[in-house]
This record gives sequence, C-alpha cells and structure tokens, in this order.
Amino acid sequence: MKIWVHRIRERRRERAGEQGFSLVEILVAMGVATIVLALVATSLAVDLKTNNESVAVNHENQLANDALIQIQQQTSSANLVFNPATEAAKAGTGIPAGFSVRLLSVTASGTTCEQWRVVTTRLEQRSWPEGSPDQVSGWREVIRGVVNPTTRPPFVLATTSVYDNRVLSVDLVVRTGGPTAPSTRVTTSFSATDAQFFSPSDTQFCTPTPTPGTP
Repeated sequence: MKIWVHRIRERRRERAGEQGFSLVEILVAMGVATIVLALVATSLAVDLKTNNESVAVNHENQLANDALIQIQQQTSSANLVFNPATEAAKAGTGIPAGFSVRLLSVTASGTTCEQWRVVTTRLEQRSWPEGSPDQVSGWREVIRGVVNPTTRPPFVLATTSVYDNRVLSVDLVVRTGGPTAPSTRVTTSFSATDAQFFSPSDTQFCTPTPTPGTP
C-alpha cells in the first residue's frame, strides 16, 4: 500500500513538471517579445524614412539639373540678358526682384525673347518673336517645388565691369516633399557668350513685354 501511494505521488510530481510555463513566465516572455518587436519596427521606420528622403533628394537634384540645362542652352546663345533685379513687374504681380529674367537670342531662325520666372514654387518659361509680343506662348511649367526665399533670388546678373551683364547666376532651392522635408540647392553660373557689353534698356528689345497673366 505504501509503495502504491508513493508511486501515485511520484506520478503527480511528474505531471506537475509537465504542465509548462506559469502565467507569470508567459507574461514576462510576451513583454520581452513586445519590446523586441517595437525596437525592430522603429529601426525599420527610420531606415524607410532615410531611404525615402534619399530618393526625394535624388529626384530633386535631377529636376533642378534638367532645368539648369534648359536655362544654360538659352543663356549661352543669348545676345542680351536683362537684369533680373529690375524684371519683377514684367513677370507678374507679387513676384520679387531676382525671381524672373529675360533673354534675347538671335539665331538663323530669327530673333526670340525668352522669359523665365519662379512663381508659387513653379519655375516657368515662355517665349515670343522679338517685336511680336502678341505671339507669345503660354507659360510652360519646367519644374515644381522651387522654394527659394526672397533673400536668395534664383537669378542674379553680374554687372561689374569685368563681366558686364554677361554672366547669369542661377540658384535653385528645390523641395518636392512637405514643409519639413529636406531641400536640395543647385547653383551655377552661365556665360552669355554672344551677349553685348551693355545693359539693354526696356525701349530697345523685347518690348513691350507681353501681359504676364495670372501667376
């Protein structure tokens, strides 16, 4: 009888040992797993944000460089570059000084006036035959997301005696994301190799300027 009771007690102890983890152990394990998962999720979120910002910056660089190529092509063949510091009113209401520029190009196909402006984050361009402002094209959006502050105008013309109205500096700050997204700044200078060594007046060329239209 004593042997039988002893065996029953041993089986109960064995069964008790086979019952698994206690509730406290399970809760502790779940807590640790939750912390680990939270750390992994945070790390993934940071990596994803960094990757998205990198993609956005690369995209902004490409947009800005594409715009610079177009401006370079027109500036390099320009015969006259009007000073952006005095061009604001000719590009639209509320556009700051230095946020627009006009170019005069004489080619085999004729004489053309080109006009660029930055308005409400858009870089736009239009053109018309010199002397025929009624044939002006509509504003064409080149890129969107230009966020230059008024203290950093996109267009600056060198007016010193050395460069005398021939070198146009272009400075574009581009941001395609929200207000807190990183921005990209691209700046360079172009020389109007065919430009004349004088400052053109509004009564000489590309005048009258066509109505800017609503920005």
